Amino acid sequence: MEIKDIEKVAKLCKQVHFRHKDNPKEGFFYIKKADTEVLIKKDGNDIYVAFNGTELEVFDIVPHFLRRSIDVPLFGKVHQGYFLKLMIVYYKLINTLLELTWNTTVKCNLYVVGHSMGGALAQLFALSMYNRTPLKRFCMSSGESSGESSGDLYERGDIKRPLECTPVFSNVQAITFGSCKPIKEIHHFASKPIIRNFYVEEDYVGLFPYGYECCGDIYVIPKRAQIVMERLFDKEKFDILKVIASMFMTKRHGIDYYIEQIKKCS
Repeated sequence: MEIKDIEKVAKLCKQVHFRHKDNPKEGFFYIKKADTEVLIKKDGNDIYVAFNGTELEVFDIVPHFLRRSIDVPLFGKVHQGYFLKLMIVYYKLINTLLELTWNTTVKCNLYVVGHSMGGALAQLFALSMYNRTPLKRFCMSSGESSGESSGDLYERGDIKRPLECTPVFSNVQAITFGSCKPIKEIHHFASKPIIRNFYVEEDYVGLFPYGYECCGDIYVIPKRAQIVMERLFDKEKFDILKVIASMFMTKRHGIDYYIEQIKKCS
């Protein structure tokens, strides 16, 4: 993946915060439920799904501290708060992707992106799509009450399809920026998509939550403006004050700062 592509998806993470309506002519589709926001962009055979990052709202703060892990069949042990936050929009998101891909003759590529807590949701959703794990039972038990999960069929107009079905993509990847860690353990039989997690130096959100990991590779954007691959924070001692300072009190965790640093690498 080239620097310009990384910059492109980072800018899409930023757009989640201000593009709050559908615009099918430009290929944009927007979903929001209980402060979980998702922006979908269709560009030819490429579909981008961007999750919003943490904001100072109750629905954004609470999930960070629901630290008990959930064992998801065919998937793995994951962070409860991030998983339940994903479930808030899961059905709506799946159905939107089904509508975008239902009549296509060529399978599309799916790129899932996110910043901060949105990065954690992006990793979980990419794992779900790559393994074609519909998570139906968990959607029903997590408070999804839109009516779309109340039967065996999803119906809109003259389209009927099983709720268990998921879109099929020729390629599934995830790209995250300053992501929180959502994974306790991936089951050995679960397949892992290509996931690239980017961090800038001294952005300590990557330490949080303690006891969890990111799925995929970690790339560090150091001050010398080169993207290098290494296991970030392996030797760092967990410090909740560093995490809070990075998340709310410094600019290093902001998506604008990430875009700025990525530009310096081109």
